[in-house]
Amino acid sequence: MSEPIGTDSVGLCLACRWMQVVTNRRGSRFFRCTLADTDERFVRYPVLPVLRCIGYEPAAGSPASLPPDSGAAGSAGPGGPP
Repeated sequence: MSEPIGTDSVGLCLACRWMQVVTNRRGSRFFRCTLADTDERFVRYPVLPVLRCIGYEPAAGSPASLPPDSGAAGSAGPGGPP
């Protein structure tokens, strides 16, 4: 059984709309940045945790994309330029 993944080990990618989880046959999980498909500034598989990213956009339904009065605790917020 796979262990849970938290923001400490993944960073912004965990709540980013551009992130895609890729799992291989042995059960290893990798975080793929789909922005890399169209923008060469991004790497396909970034080194984790990603703490700042100019391409970060909160995924729909992630705590960072919910309004402040929705009861969501904390916000990753968009990263600024490196």
